[in-house]
Amino acid sequence: MKPAWDDVNARARGLGTRLLGRARLSRLRSASSLNELVTELEREGYPLVPRGGSPTAFELERSIRRNAQQHLAILARWCGARSRFLRFVFEDEDRRSLRALLRGAVEGVSWERRLSGLVPTPSLGERALEELSRLSSPSEIAATLTAWGSPYGESMRATASKTPVDLFALDLRVNRVFAARAMSGVRCRGRELREIARETIDLENALAAIVLSRHASGVEPEICFI
Repeated sequence: MKPAWDDVNARARGLGTRLLGRARLSRLRSASSLNELVTELEREGYPLVPRGGSPTAFELERSIRRNAQQHLAILARWCGARSRFLRFVFEDEDRRSLRALLRGAVEGVSWERRLSGLVPTPSLGERALEELSRLSSPSEIAATLTAWGSPYGESMRATASKTPVDLFALDLRVNRVFAARAMSGVRCRGRELREIARETIDLENALAAIVLSRHASGVEPEICFI
């Protein structure tokens, strides 16, 4: 029996009114300083903006990241037992986070910069992201994820331990695990969920095709296809 989503759809629409749309983001983009950006966010009624003194960019982003985590947690709570059917939605964020963290470790950027733009999820929360951001290598990230029982960690361990690190191969590992889990999670759960999962995977394949067409590479296209 397919799960019903009418109640979640109605609540999600209400939650969506609190998000910053295109027009509001365009206004925020015109802010000439960090303090002005904070003021504009407060004017928009955006919660969790640091108050008092002059916040740093990292403090402001942490507040925004926590707000995004709160929204996802609310959505998961509304879904209840049905949240397992939306696993691929949350894991799509996890996939982006892991790829960013792996790149940050290879490039040796600061842990704060590695967290830039990442969205915590119920399965990979803020504390987990911060812990992973402080690790010095992809092999440490893979080992930590494995210890946490994450399927992404086990799939990356062999590739992450090689020298030099092949980020392209790690991306493929992450993407393939995500795709397999996405499709298995929505099988027999309704046409709409299957189509969303397939579209997400198709978009990843399209992006890979664009990259390969613009950059000379010895990589066979079939290897990139998920």
